[in-house]
Amino acid sequence: MRKLFQRILQGALFCLLLTAMILSLDRALRPADAESLARRYFRFPKDTFDVVFVGSSLTMYGIQPMQLYDQYGIASYNLCSGNQPMAATYYLAREAIERDHPALLVLDCGRLFADDSKPDAASIHYMSDVMPLFSGNRFRMITDLIPRENWIEFFFPLHIYHSRWEELTPEDALPTSKESLYGSRITGYRKVSKAFKDPEYIKDTLNPSSMEALDRLIALCRETGTGLLLLSMPVPAENVWFDQTGYDKRWSAAQDISVLAEKEGLLHLCYLGREKELGIDVERDVCDGEHLNRWGAEKLTSDLGAYLQEHFTLPDRRGSGGAYTRIEEDVSLYPVQRMRYCLQSSSSLRHIANNLTQDVSTEPVPDILVLMALGSRVDPEALSEKYGQRLTGTGISTNLHDWTGHGWIAVIEDGRVVYETSPAGPGTGWTEERSTGDGGSGSADFADSVEGTAGPLHYQITSGKSDGDGQKVSDGISITVNGLGYALPGGGLQIAVFNKATGELLDSCRIDTGSSELSCMHDIR
Repeated sequence: MRKLFQRILQGALFCLLLTAMILSLDRALRPADAESLARRYFRFPKDTFDVVFVGSSLTMYGIQPMQLYDQYGIASYNLCSGNQPMAATYYLAREAIERDHPALLVLDCGRLFADDSKPDAASIHYMSDVMPLFSGNRFRMITDLIPRENWIEFFFPLHIYHSRWEELTPEDALPTSKESLYGSRITGYRKVSKAFKDPEYIKDTLNPSSMEALDRLIALCRETGTGLLLLSMPVPAENVWFDQTGYDKRWSAAQDISVLAEKEGLLHLCYLGREKELGIDVERDVCDGEHLNRWGAEKLTSDLGAYLQEHFTLPDRRGSGGAYTRIEEDVSLYPVQRMRYCLQSSSSLRHIANNLTQDVSTEPVPDILVLMALGSRVDPEALSEKYGQRLTGTGISTNLHDWTGHGWIAVIEDGRVVYETSPAGPGTGWTEERSTGDGGSGSADFADSVEGTAGPLHYQITSGKSDGDGQKVSDGISITVNGLGYALPGGGLQIAVFNKATGELLDSCRIDTGSSELSCMHDIR
């Protein structure tokens, strides 16, 4: 009997270990998607957050919890996800209420005009793949919203993600940027868009299936004593998702929500049509017409925080200790985290220049070191004078549109240009190696180099290779920091950004200055 008991115990332990390994593998193989919920929320102690945001990507982009805490002391988390269906939002809200007992749930009502009776699989995966594996709300979300024949894909996602073996990279083991931004998503992307005309009211725009989910959510909040704020986010300009008619429907839905809120004794904060009042500029503060970028989100979040303070009794958690000490540490790191996220998500010179100008020149983030080197010739038709001018916003004096040779280097430390190759003669960046050129407007062909130290970082930069006589120059850029190379293969404009206080690499990218796309390739490993 003793041997039998030992075998049973060994078998049980083996099964537990195997299950744990499979579940860990299951989580590791799930693709990291910026549209998903942030996993970190479920790792905080219960009863930490006083305000929880639920809803779609409009709020995910438009509201920054770190700013709310820093400016108002409001402890909040953004549990929004891409195309979050209202029926699924109900179960997510229930999970948040059971975990945190928040004083206030803020519901993004942007999907109340959409038919979410049959939600697409991706939008549910964004939520169910991140929620606690054995959560009852996760179980009910799947069984209520997903056809029975597809349950296995949601209960055991390894079933569909096992093919990712060959796709895995070192970055899959790292937390996503949303983790450090408390569920929000932020971008420095700017797209000049055309504002909508004044909307026209359309009757019966609220969808019955979504309204049914809202009714359940209102009942849940009343049952649990949770405050509820209905929120309609701004949609400032035309975009690929909404034309004028689509905007009319969304605006009309918001008017009907105001009527419903008054009937139910709720508050409805409607930002639709209030863009000018908020100071939102469609040329500066919008990333794609529909979503706000970092500048627009900052304006809206500031206004929202003031509204929450005026209409709800929310504690100021600053200095409270416990879990809030961790939040305050994250707030202190927020400028760097925001800068990293915006740089790494930049897809072209335009976006890189916007973000660097903001964080290096306009409102300098402390302890930032920026290393730039041009390792090949510039196509002036590709890198126009306008785009060259964008880079000068960082403080450099050279418009690279006019640069005709190799050899340009710039180093920016703490918002100040400490080295820049000079095309005009002896001065900043001038070296004896370059004296063979005529020194006119970058027409001399040369290989420049610089070496220096910033905090714990020792850097060496070269912008080309020259023969022994300095007469012939070829591509050969290198950026080395503390013995490690950060230049990507190929020429173009290469940029490496570091936090010199910690030695952390924020971004390393190569911009193709020979193509009109001016696209950039990142390498952050």
